Amino acid sequence: MLIRSLALLATPALLGAQRERPSPPAPSPQPARGAVEAHFANIRARYSGDRARETVAYLDRFVRWPGNAGFDSSIAHVVARLAAAGYVEQAAAKPGDRLTYRVERYPLPNPAWEPLDASVTIVDAAGRHTPVLAFASNRNMLATNSFSTPEQGVEAELVRVASATAAALDSVDVRGKIVMADGRVGGLFAEAVQRHGAAGVLGYAMPRYTRPEVNRGSIQFTSIPYDSARRSWGIPLSFAAREQLLAALAAKGRSVIHDPHNHIDRGYEDIVEKLTKLGADIKRI
Repeated sequence: MLIRSLALLATPALLGAQRERPSPPAPSPQPARGAVEAHFANIRARYSGDRARETVAYLDRFVRWPGNAGFDSSIAHVVARLAAAGYVEQAAAKPGDRLTYRVERYPLPNPAWEPLDASVTIVDAAGRHTPVLAFASNRNMLATNSFSTPEQGVEAELVRVASATAAALDSVDVRGKIVMADGRVGGLFAEAVQRHGAAGVLGYAMPRYTRPEVNRGSIQFTSIPYDSARRSWGIPLSFAAREQLLAALAAKGRSVIHDPHNHIDRGYEDIVEKLTKLGADIKRI
């Protein structure tokens, strides 16, 4: 199995996430239905579904995690729309300004994380390539906090274990190997990589309510523990990817899983230089 990935860690100096707030007070008594309809009638003509869809389309371009370029760009986009509609930044607002906004900034406990591309391909003994996962069609295929591999990737044996438990991993030597199991990637990473020395993990944990047998390519976003010492990675699997990998393991001959790229800079030209100029403490890993 060959895995290749590239990730970016940065200490952001741009817009940050809002802190979780206390529960709001109990709602006030609701006005009569006629009064509600009157309010809606006043604003309905000013509401634009097209503009709402434009905002969603812009945000949908990015994998947005607090502090990364897509997250900050999305906040900046919303701020620009608010300003264009007449909202004033709260710090600069005058007593008569009724429409205000603010962006709250907080330090992050860990560096920001951003993936831009990845793929997994099965290479059989005859050299035939069969695609398994692609970042272009599923941006959830790389677990948050995954580190980059070397440029040439990491080639190692693929080992399947019965579960993401200490007992299952104690029964087989996984050191330096890539481990596949049914279970959440984060738990599998903790056992296989952090406690048993595996090179990386592939985990399948799609819940039944998502109907994975029908939605065969779907993956829920997930994460692994941030570990700057081991600098490893995790990949959550779709139902279809799991089936392909199980078939490859059962096939005669040697099967290799090849992940040729996971590039951080695609779509962000000169991202390191640009963020550095804005005051970010940033490094490529």
